[in-house]
Amino acid sequence: MAKTNMRHRLPNGLRIGERLLLSFEDPEISTTQHLGRLQDLSSDGYLCVDAPSSLGRLPRGAAVIVRALPKSPKDYSFSSEIFGRRRLNDRVPVLLLKPPREIEGHQRRDSFRVAVTLKAMAKWENAEETGKIISKPAVVTNLSGGGAQVFVRERPTSKTLRLTLSAPEEYVAQAMRLRYAKLAKSARRSTALSAMAGSPAREVRNRLEDIEARIVNSRLQTTHARGPVYAVAVSFNEPQESCYNLVRFLERQTLGKGVQTSEHPLAKAA
Repeated sequence: MAKTNMRHRLPNGLRIGERLLLSFEDPEISTTQHLGRLQDLSSDGYLCVDAPSSLGRLPRGAAVIVRALPKSPKDYSFSSEIFGRRRLNDRVPVLLLKPPREIEGHQRRDSFRVAVTLKAMAKWENAEETGKIISKPAVVTNLSGGGAQVFVRERPTSKTLRLTLSAPEEYVAQAMRLRYAKLAKSARRSTALSAMAGSPAREVRNRLEDIEARIVNSRLQTTHARGPVYAVAVSFNEPQESCYNLVRFLERQTLGKGVQTSEHPLAKAA
């Protein structure tokens, strides 16, 4: 393993060889997280992270969020910028990232994020017509137990909205298996089986419906032939255990695949 140079020091909390997840603030670059590893600290003081080939050319200065994968209950993350590319020891292709001045520590359950593309529905009250509810298809590209990044074709006119996520079938199936396994351990197995006789899949999906959220900010993201697209950052009114569980499931998929390719976030919102 490469050793860090003596002219610069790693920020406290980072270690050479540590696995990282990279996500980009600009969905035009990527809407998924990419698994990498901190290979070294360059002689000019940049973090060297092995670069997924699927990312292609990245603009210098592109904003990136870096999250370590510690075993502790804390989630350490920081914002950075892409400085360029390089080959470490003339062999390993790496991205050069600007090191942070400090690393923020968060409670993992609320801030543990995975940048994916999930279909959703967003509902809010029309500020101009009291009692009228507007419902629009949306896409979630950044999700945690405490909030989300939502893309929608109409800017919400209220300060709050309700978000319904479309859970992947694989997640629903796993949640059902886990629930069955817990119930099957019951001393009264017949009672456990009876409890499963309802609609467990419906119950799993219900936990991801009508999530109350506060709009933190909204901005025009881009304009396509079908009209404008707005990026809306929301904070859930209460921590969402179901979203946290979904995020952990999606993260395991990310780690299992190693590298995911990106897709424009509106491709599934049509």
